Amino acid sequence: MEEQMKSALKYFQLSSDAFSFLKDYVNTNSLSVDFEPALLACISWLMLAQAAELAYLKSASFKDEVAAKVAAYAADYYKEAYTLVKTESSKKAISEVGRFAFAFSEFRDNRTLNLLRTFFLQEIMPIMFVKRLLFQSKTEYHAGNQAQTDRKYGIKVHATDLTDQAVNKCTVAVFTPTLRTNQEKITKAATAAHKDNDFVYQARIPDSKTLETILAQPIAKPLPVILFPLTPDFRDNLTFQFNFF
Repeated sequence: MEEQMKSALKYFQLSSDAFSFLKDYVNTNSLSVDFEPALLACISWLMLAQAAELAYLKSASFKDEVAAKVAAYAADYYKEAYTLVKTESSKKAISEVGRFAFAFSEFRDNRTLNLLRTFFLQEIMPIMFVKRLLFQSKTEYHAGNQAQTDRKYGIKVHATDLTDQAVNKCTVAVFTPTLRTNQEKITKAATAAHKDNDFVYQARIPDSKTLETILAQPIAKPLPVILFPLTPDFRDNLTFQFNFF
């Protein structure tokens, strides 16, 4: 599993750079509408967000301070991707891609076309939104644990409250099991933090404005494709072969 995760992390970063290159190329060259710079930038950010999420999966071996920064990194990148996919130019490009795919589909009916057009808008967009909130909550959760270690009990209470608020905004059904597990852990931590502070520490809960921002830990970046193809098993699925009889 370790090697597979390393490979996935590498390919997400390579993919991010490829989409970033396309975005810059399209900005200076006139191509079809589906090569929309905002959408290409969105996918580039999404690749990095998934790379950061992979890195976070290893955060069990990290200190809470580091885990909070890695989670913040993933949250920031999912936010960037979500912001870009909401633009009108991205939505227009998604619609055009849907029409193109529909034209080459053997199942040409209105239901198929609607599914293609709404895939990003009704499936991918909500997932980006939920992932951002989920990693925001994980950022605060780990920050709270670190505050507990540092004996900053007021900050611990404040962090668990913020964590609870972030998770409660997540309403996408597909994430319900994951969010429920996360919510139970967070609710338990928040209740314990308040109880300990009320009966033992009695520390003042600080105002958000007085706290330092949790700085994201850069854990992934676009990697340029130096060797092509990347694997000997590569197949160019975009090459159309025509047989003439």
